[in-house]
Amino acid sequence: MLVSFFTSLWLFEDSFTRLGLFVLGCSPGGTNSNFYNLLLRGDVNLSITMTTISTIAALGMMPLWMWMLARHLTPKGEYTIQIPYSQLALSLFLLTVPLACGLLIKLKRPKWAAISNRIIRPFTFLILIFNLTARIIPLFAPSKSFLKSGILPSFGRKSNVNTTLLGY
Repeated sequence: MLVSFFTSLWLFEDSFTRLGLFVLGCSPGGTNSNFYNLLLRGDVNLSITMTTISTIAALGMMPLWMWMLARHLTPKGEYTIQIPYSQLALSLFLLTVPLACGLLIKLKRPKWAAISNRIIRPFTFLILIFNLTARIIPLFAPSKSFLKSGILPSFGRKSNVNTTLLGY
């Protein structure tokens, strides 16, 4: 959160763009780190647990960070800040339901789990290639904000990969 706060102050003059980058920094993330952990043979259980905890914590921490720091990014009364609780809940739902299904499959049908383990690695690699491509293409756009908007997610992704490699 503090990285996005100071980065937005440093890079942007428009208060709306500053606020957008700060909200992005306050938002929970981690699905890409789960993919990197899987591909690099890291501790996937730990990664998923941390993603779940950060999403649950975001339900309370995001409003706290927004209340404490967002008012410094915008002139008084210029923007009304709303916390996307429904999107946070949806993110948590989309994380936990497939995990529950996977646990049930592993418990009830171990052969299916073994087959899915062989399939999931190439599929995960394709998802990561798609994500990287989606991040690279906007860099060639004429707008400078696309270039600047890639800084924070790239910083988070690199720190996740480095943490994974250190833990491995």
